[in-house]
Parts: sequence; structure tokens; C-alpha cells
Amino acid sequence: MIVMLLFSLFLVIPANLIFGQYYSDLDFDTLNQVDEKRKKVGYWVELLSSDFKIVKKEKKATYFRFVYYQNDTRFDSGLMSATYKQFLIKTKQKTKEGEITILNGHYSMYDPKTNTLIKEFAFRNGKISFLKEYYKNGVLGAELNYDRKFKDYEYSHFIAHYNENGNILMKGFSIFENGKHRHMELSDD
Repeated sequence: MIVMLLFSLFLVIPANLIFGQYYSDLDFDTLNQVDEKRKKVGYWVELLSSDFKIVKKEKKATYFRFVYYQNDTRFDSGLMSATYKQFLIKTKQKTKEGEITILNGHYSMYDPKTNTLIKEFAFRNGKISFLKEYYKNGVLGAELNYDRKFKDYEYSHFIAHYNENGNILMKGFSIFENGKHRHMELSDD
């Protein structure tokens, strides 16, 4: 039953993503659903302001993206951390005045005082593809690759953490299953 439900979600969601560049184009019959216990399940639309903060009201939103839930638990989707209070976002994606646009493409966040790269991330049709975070010295600190899966786990992604000199501290996979996250560390073999 669950396999059929997930299979049907994957058939319906891509159609929404292909035809829905704008929030007003979405078909909410298959999005923002809850189960019989009122827990979030499946894909939900998340609204974001122009500076990528999560907002509740459409009038404050510039972008939207899709996030996935099981048993009211969110699949890790690279939320913006509060390390920097202010930052500049650079992207080639164009927005249309008065429309909430799907995240699609490459985005870079910079410290406005030093013009140092803080984060890079990419979205494909509203779903996160990768996220990279950098130390203040410009060295890569962490990377999450949502296109690289662990075996046959659809809701998994590759993770690597580095020290300030760029040496690897940990690499492995985060797996989201039955509403819980677990981590599988890889050896250097």
C-alpha cells in the first residue's frame, strides 16, 4: 500500500513540477496532505522570501520549493542556518513581479562585508539538488548531495564534513525512513 502511494506521488508530482513554474499554477490536490492522524505526509509547498527565509503568507513570498514529509517529520532539505544575519544572494534566475517562482537553478550566498562565499546550493524544479557551506576562510566545510543516493533509498543523500584546513572529518549518507533520520558513515576504503 505504501509503495503504491509513493509510486503515485512520484507520477503526480513531476507533472506539477513540469507545468508549474509559478505558485499559482500548482495543483494542491496532491500537495500539502495530512494522514488520518493529521500528520504531514508527502510533498508540501514551502514559501520563501527574497532572502530565502521561510514565510507563511503568500504576499511575503518570492519563491517556493517542495519539501517531503513522513509521519509529520521533514526530510532534511538543506534549511538555511542562522549563522549569518545578513547575506547577499546571487542567482541568474529571474522572478516575475507579483508571482511566486519555483526555485530552479544555482544560488550563491555571500557575506556582504567581505564578499566571501558562505553557501552554494542548487534546486531542480523546486527540489534541492546540493548544498555546500564554507568556512569564513573560504574552505569547504560541508556538502550535501541530494542527487547521490544510498542504494535504493529514495530519501537519502550524501554528506561530507571538513575541518577548516579542508581535511575530511566524516563522509556518509543520511537516510530518511519511516519518519526517522539515520546516518551511515563511510570508511576511507
